[in-house]
Amino acid sequence: MKGSLLKKGFAALAAFAVGVSGLALGVTTASAADGLTAADYGHSITVTGSANALKERSFTAIRLAGFDEGASLDVATESAVEQNVKNALSGTAYNASKDGDPMAWVAANLKDSTSSPYSGELRNFVTDLAHQLQGTAGNTDGKWSGYKATANSGDPDETGENVYTLNNGVTGGIYLIIDKAANGKLASNSIPILVGTSVKDVTNASGKVEVKNNVPPLEKTVTNQVIGKSEYANFKVTTAVPNYVGYQKGMYVFKIIDSIRNDTTSNDTTKIQFDDKFDLKVTIDGVTDPIPAQTPTTPGYELTKSAAGFTVDLSSYIESKAGTKTINREYVNGVPTPNKTATVLTAGTPDLTGKTVTLTYNALVTAEIGTDGAQNDVKLQYSNNPKIYDEGDTPTVTEREDHEKVFNVPLKIKKTDKTSGQPLSGAVFQIIDKDGTNLTSKNLTATSGADGLASFASLGLKQDANDKTKYESTFTVKEVTAPKDHVLPSDPTFKVKISATVSGTKENAELTDVKYEIVAGGGLQTFASVFGSGVASIVTVKNAKNITELPLTGAAGTALFTVIGLLLAGAAATVFAKSRRTSKALQA
Repeated sequence: MKGSLLKKGFAALAAFAVGVSGLALGVTTASAADGLTAADYGHSITVTGSANALKERSFTAIRLAGFDEGASLDVATESAVEQNVKNALSGTAYNASKDGDPMAWVAANLKDSTSSPYSGELRNFVTDLAHQLQGTAGNTDGKWSGYKATANSGDPDETGENVYTLNNGVTGGIYLIIDKAANGKLASNSIPILVGTSVKDVTNASGKVEVKNNVPPLEKTVTNQVIGKSEYANFKVTTAVPNYVGYQKGMYVFKIIDSIRNDTTSNDTTKIQFDDKFDLKVTIDGVTDPIPAQTPTTPGYELTKSAAGFTVDLSSYIESKAGTKTINREYVNGVPTPNKTATVLTAGTPDLTGKTVTLTYNALVTAEIGTDGAQNDVKLQYSNNPKIYDEGDTPTVTEREDHEKVFNVPLKIKKTDKTSGQPLSGAVFQIIDKDGTNLTSKNLTATSGADGLASFASLGLKQDANDKTKYESTFTVKEVTAPKDHVLPSDPTFKVKISATVSGTKENAELTDVKYEIVAGGGLQTFASVFGSGVASIVTVKNAKNITELPLTGAAGTALFTVIGLLLAGAAATVFAKSRRTSKALQA
């Protein structure tokens, strides 16, 4: 069967291209010269896109219609697919008895899917047709060539243009391109593409089409990376809703999976965990309030949570906001088989495609983490193949990941005798202040053992406002109990500044350049000093056995001088009294 299109319809048909993410239908008023021959039609189809959109893809091109020579453009639908095309037009205004060639009618009448979210009769037609033909090998299958990979083609955000070109066996006409390779690939499959070969002197009729497969962004951040024990790390995950138009309802997947790790193989909830102050909030741009947790009567996110991780499933919520279209699964002699239908998603109101999804939540630090860090991973799992699945099938998904780490630092104090230098046990130290914030109520204490060591194993540091990789805090430490047979000054405190740098990013981050410094302030300042380097540093604090060994500064010095003054005054009085008695005896 042939259909003739004169200049107006011909220009639209020649530039015919509809696919994913902005593949324009190319309706143009330009016209071709009369008297077209086979030489005026292109003999190739080129698919362009970013490295990851095309990397390791496998496309099948199925010829739907051909262009014939003549003063006007004659379109002939391929007999092998003519019934499939008519089936896909079921429910449209197409009338086979009066409208003639089905592909010519499509080009002249279906022009409503040229921009995001690519919904409408033309998209429904292509989805239905691709479902019918998705198992077809295609007369050009496997003959694509010319993909130009870049050095960084493994990068999810690679944008360098690359191409697949199909040269073998292509003659002027209209082709359906099906993206066959998704399983495990970063980019989801393109929704099916309809493209015409180039035609001489017709604007935009280039025989080229751009694929912008869905690679949703994923970023995980933490407000402060150096977190102390009993403090909360504040995490944020940002991603976006990929295009869901054309995906089968009930088979669409969009999940965010978060887990805590202290090493590369296992969860470790002994150091960081999700507790009852998890405080999860899920938001999507364009939706005023945070998305609620799903209930039997209210659509929302589905949450599965443990101390070691959680999953937020937004699949059902996104489906609830989408529109739907019923297509036929099966035809017999052009007649849809009863009860053999599938429902596919169309754009909703509001359309969520491309909208930013944000998760914020807290994780409790429960123990020493150290400079290697505790890793928190997030995984995005999303549908990658807009096909109609057979009953019992499991939808295929793509996963991408991001990572973040948190750390903390130790403070080791060694108590020694001022005279002998021997370690002293039984000294009790308490951190009473951090950067001007009183911490007395937190009861952060440590007691020296037989080796003289008292350790605060997991302290957090303040992030620099200008350089987010730099951390520093000043702690005031008080000796609240002296070792046996030793004494305390009236101001038994000292101040230590701890600084560090987070080097590297994501899973490769580590805490480096950790430094300890005794700073001015406190009666024990002159009795405290730092030995060693990095996290192996030890603050040694000497302890006096009697008051004469105490530092002569501040209140302690005043007290010592007062005592000595009183002793001297008493001795002078005694000498004076004896002198008077001696004088009187001599005068008697």
